[in-house]
Amino acid sequence: MYKAKNLEMFRSLMNENGPEGKVHEFMMASEKLQAIMYKAEIEAALRTPGFAGLQLLNLNDSPGQGTALIDVLNAFWKEKGYITPEAFQLTSFHNN
Repeated sequence: MYKAKNLEMFRSLMNENGPEGKVHEFMMASEKLQAIMYKAEIEAALRTPGFAGLQLLNLNDSPGQGTALIDVLNAFWKEKGYITPEAFQLTSFHNN
């Protein structure tokens, strides 16, 4: 049976260093910041004069590459609950 030992380690570190009971809130805030920064980076690239385009590696977590819980959607292409599709919608596409 596979276990996400790294997540257990992170939980232990958080509990040892103060924010007991705040793991979920910390995770949601961290992931929302990640999504906002990802969106801002894409929009900045789209505003760059002469920019030829971009390629996104993925928008969903990668279950086949170990624990890669870094994307906006989960491994099943479902929302994670910290940002809505409307909030992630790129504004630059509407200005061009």
